[in-house]
Amino acid sequence: MLVAILDEGLDAYFDACDEALESAGDDPAERLEAIVAATVRFRTGHPVKSSIVLTEGRSLEAEHLERYRKNEERASQQFRDIIERRRGRRLPHPVSQ
Repeated sequence: MLVAILDEGLDAYFDACDEALESAGDDPAERLEAIVAATVRFRTGHPVKSSIVLTEGRSLEAEHLERYRKNEERASQQFRDIIERRRGRRLPHPVSQ
């Protein structure tokens, strides 16, 4: 049951992020803003699902834990990829825009 709940939550999260990134274009600053906004919308729009995804992976048995950890890494990698594209360039400060 927990595996199904986690899978559903992660699928919903990745769908929200993918949709936001598809509409954001190629600018890394816009992509970062889009993925942060999608993450916040997911966390606030689905608080129970979000909480389970964030906290209950530790309860998985070994056979499911590896897949869960790969999904955690995938989520983190989405942010790293965007930030890496900006490396070497100063991110615009929201006040100066």
